[in-house]
Amino acid sequence: MPMSKKVRLEEVSSFPPVCDERAKILILGSMPGAESRRQRQYYANPRNHFWEIIFTLFGATISVAQSSYAEKLSFVGAQGIALWDVIERCLQKENGSEDATLADAKTNDFAALFARYPGIQHVFFNGAKAYETFRRQIGFEAFKQIRFYKLTSSSPANAIGLPRKLKEWEVVRMKMQEERQAMPMERLLAVQERLLLLLDKLEEEKMERDETLNWERLHLASCARTGQILALRRGVDLELAGIACAVHDYGRMLTGRQRDHAANGYEPVKEFLRQCASFSAAENEMIAAAVREHSSKSSVGTPLEEIVKDADVLDCHLYGLPMARAEQQKRLDALLKEIGG
Repeated sequence: MPMSKKVRLEEVSSFPPVCDERAKILILGSMPGAESRRQRQYYANPRNHFWEIIFTLFGATISVAQSSYAEKLSFVGAQGIALWDVIERCLQKENGSEDATLADAKTNDFAALFARYPGIQHVFFNGAKAYETFRRQIGFEAFKQIRFYKLTSSSPANAIGLPRKLKEWEVVRMKMQEERQAMPMERLLAVQERLLLLLDKLEEEKMERDETLNWERLHLASCARTGQILALRRGVDLELAGIACAVHDYGRMLTGRQRDHAANGYEPVKEFLRQCASFSAAENEMIAAAVREHSSKSSVGTPLEEIVKDADVLDCHLYGLPMARAEQQKRLDALLKEIGG
């Protein structure tokens, strides 16, 4: 009679959570698989569709293949998404990844996580194992302020294919959109806060500048408010108008130079926006284009670009600064006529 092969088990542990104060959504796996544990990275198996799903749903401007792990984490953080696993440690088949081989599971401390990050409103379980483990060993009753959802697994063991997974994970994007609508100015506040922290850091570099950092601080804040007032009159998104106006001189903030600062801000501001708040690819491009075009005061651009140009000249005018170019004065005159100034 043949002897059965003994299954060797090893104790495995999950990673610390990837989470900060921006988090509105928490996505929970069961336990990192063998490849993830080897690389110490969430969803490291290239056959796992997790990163492809998130990048697609939230309009990443670079591909998963082109992204480093740090860039992936930065992207999910900017979307307001946190990552963790339900199980802290357990026994698993040696070098295994299958959820079915998990045993003697000890769960992570979710009461502490939710207390530390009260902004988390939605928890999504990546697969049935994560959901069932949480339901049986922790339960939902203690977290009545949070809504819980079970998703189809992004794992390669789930053979339904990427298109269907994307369709079923669409609810993640929808819930994040609801959160953004509930707090429509949150991104503007996050952008302004990050800009002020950047300027404080640049103060230490003692760089020669065409404009003082104090002027940059004043102008970004008052220009943002001026842009929002114009957006109210013209039916343009108030938050995007405020953000585009706040970052319009980002190129000069970084380089210290006025010359070509609009064009020089285009690519850097896209990366800045990806890091500090949750923007779709279309929103990121709209704001960056407004930054790039704002010095072209004689041309007519998109409604958002026009608001940034007008807010820029009006804010300078309200501070008593003269218009250095004829095109600036012409734009200011037309704007004052529009608003009755």
